[in-house]
Amino acid sequence: MLIESGDAVATDFISIARPHRPAADRIRQALGTELAQLPDAATAGISGNLPEWVGFNLGLALTSARAADHAAPFPPTDLMYHTTGLQQDRDFAQHGADILTALSAASPKPLGEFTSILDFGVGVGRVARYYKGFSGRYVGADIDEPNLRWVAGHLPWVETVLTEPAAPLPFEPATFDGVVSISVFTHIDRETTEFYVDELYRLTRPGALLFLTLHGDQALNLALSDAEVGRLIGISPERLEQARGELANDGFHFAEQYTHLTRANYRYGTTFASQQGAEAIFGRRFKVVGFVPGAIHAFQDLIVLERP
Repeated sequence: MLIESGDAVATDFISIARPHRPAADRIRQALGTELAQLPDAATAGISGNLPEWVGFNLGLALTSARAADHAAPFPPTDLMYHTTGLQQDRDFAQHGADILTALSAASPKPLGEFTSILDFGVGVGRVARYYKGFSGRYVGADIDEPNLRWVAGHLPWVETVLTEPAAPLPFEPATFDGVVSISVFTHIDRETTEFYVDELYRLTRPGALLFLTLHGDQALNLALSDAEVGRLIGISPERLEQARGELANDGFHFAEQYTHLTRANYRYGTTFASQQGAEAIFGRRFKVVGFVPGAIHAFQDLIVLERP
């Protein structure tokens, strides 16, 4: 009688009363999501429409297991936290999307049109994971072997290369027409910075574009005004004030810190460079074609260079 009156739903063996229908509706909705046709961005990746590809990664790929198969996997939590301070897949995806969007906005040409890109300091693929579908060569170089091992095993479009700190990079001259380097020049001293400027000049082609992030006045001012940011950076207020003075005079300040990346020939720490200081250092070899203060989360600056 309940079935005939419409107050229950018939199954093979039992009838389920209406109060349970919301659960059934959720199941049907989830199945509908899984069976729905995926957008073109899911298969095109970075070679397609970039905003759609980013939107897919931040939306459907986080809610549908079937869609997630068309996006890149996420690193384990320990590697994610060790490299970025993040612990949630959604936050990691958003971070990478924010960086990619900033790079795209500053680039004179679409990111998918480069033919050979060096991700200098690839980490655990925060940016590299968005290059799925790239038609060119994508090389991820890093000095941190555990991170590189994970990238090699999970992002097959990335050619991984383990490098030695402050040593020549193992690439032939004029290999790359694009370089991305996130949070590398924010942590090395002046001598090592100058060394890598020469190395990047050597291995890029004429006309190549380079996208490098820096800590500048905006990052320093935030660290001075926000105690939590200062704590996360790990530099005392007194040292930050010293950095402010050196940025005004010399345009560069390096505060050495000891981490697992510190080597006998490789000083690691936190580096600040003003726009004027950065343009002087990188302009020695490259043409500065863009500088975006606070391009990455209103914190890191982005300098865009062109190889003459």
